[in-house]
Amino acid sequence: FTNGEFNDFERFSAELIRNFPDVLFIALAPQGVVNMIAPLQGNEANIGRDLFADPETARDVWLAVDQESLAVSGLVTLADGQKIIVGRVPVFLEDAKRRRFWGLVSVGVGLQQLSLAADLNHLDERGFGYQLVRFDPTNGAETVLSNRETLSTHVVGVDFELPNSRWQLRVEQSADENVRFVAIRMSLAVLFSLLLAYLVLSLLRV
Repeated sequence: FTNGEFNDFERFSAELIRNFPDVLFIALAPQGVVNMIAPLQGNEANIGRDLFADPETARDVWLAVDQESLAVSGLVTLADGQKIIVGRVPVFLEDAKRRRFWGLVSVGVGLQQLSLAADLNHLDERGFGYQLVRFDPTNGAETVLSNRETLSTHVVGVDFELPNSRWQLRVEQSADENVRFVAIRMSLAVLFSLLLAYLVLSLLRV
């Protein structure tokens, strides 16, 4: 990554995705406009997407840039209709004279991959309803993952914090330590996109 140009993005991203198969894509967006994405096949329609202009992504993108930190989205709909969550990190370039915003690195994780990583199918098989809910100060509560439209009154909830929002896993079950274990696994699965985004950012800075 030299002077804002990524010279070997395809090889670099292919290696990362091979090592982290739960990741659906890695994208670069100079000035907020996606111009590189891997894998390209199936994601072609996202090339040229202006993350600052798109109302579905604008708030989280501006938050990431203003705070110069990673932001994790709620549900994002890709051009092909697939629902995902995305971790985004702003990249700033520095030289002896100034520091300037270059763009964003995005890492996408699909809801199906997230569910498998957290072993939520196990809850479903045992007959327990669950909901993963995201809270943010502007939009309130948003259900990201659920196997029931409504849950019973007997619910165990476990909260965890992400950089720009609070998340809660709600499970239909009497108090059970296993529920908290599943919540921890889910939180790790969600945080996976953050860790990989930081990894990409650190490698870009080498």
